Amino acid sequence: MGNFYVNHVVVEADHDEVLAELRRIGRGGYCSETVGGNVYVYDNESESQDENVIERLAVDLSRLKCRSVFAFLNHDDDVLVIWVARDGEIVDRFNSCPDYFSEQMPETPTPTGGDPAVMADAAGVSERADDVAKVLGERDPFAIFQHQGLAEALGFEPEFCLIGANAFPRGETAGEVDEVTVVI
Repeated sequence: MGNFYVNHVVVEADHDEVLAELRRIGRGGYCSETVGGNVYVYDNESESQDENVIERLAVDLSRLKCRSVFAFLNHDDDVLVIWVARDGEIVDRFNSCPDYFSEQMPETPTPTGGDPAVMADAAGVSERADDVAKVLGERDPFAIFQHQGLAEALGFEPEFCLIGANAFPRGETAGEVDEVTVVI
């Protein structure tokens, strides 16, 4: 059995503002302090992997004073889905295996979406668009490794990116994640 997790990265954001918004809209879960300029959100409701819930939270958080919001979904290490939201709108979406749940899933999936320039700009690292393109173009057998590569290319902290809300009560977090994360 592979990994199942969802998280949101609020880029160039203030922790107090993100936490206040999460509380205002009644979300539960965990929220990091600002780490490397970004706030990492682990939302309980998003752990259901309902794409509408995940996208809605990304859009809502992107209305804050921040550069953008990335939402990451890893389904059983077979599928990586990424949403990029800015100013209340989804500006990019990547799906590593869009036909995963269809009866006619091809042997070699063809990813959809994922504009490297949009992603790199949204993360504030426009100069890394080629690195993002390389990772998006590689088909790793485990989504977590592709996610880790993207986190590194985008300047995010992999330790904070490769978990979801369910990891906290199960004791699957450690180090700096535990030190700087608060319950919403």
